[in-house]
Amino acid sequence: MATTINRARKLRRIPMEQVARRAGTSRGTIHRAELGDPNVRLRIYLPALEAVGLLDGFGVIEDAKGDKIAMELLPSRIRRRKDD
Repeated sequence: MATTINRARKLRRIPMEQVARRAGTSRGTIHRAELGDPNVRLRIYLPALEAVGLLDGFGVIEDAKGDKIAMELLPSRIRRRKDD
């Protein structure tokens, strides 16, 4: 994920400061995220991915065939287990 943010930022010619501002964090944190620092929290990565345009369409599923199959597999009722 770290190299993805770095590559996307450079390809789009977005300065690190601008990504940091859009993500609501500091330039240093974005720099550490791009280096893959394990101390950078996940809550920093999502806004950073959005800032470089990598979350466009995230969560949009356009698989009509897969959705149809999934809908057929769903139970009509979900009952509470006796041990709950």
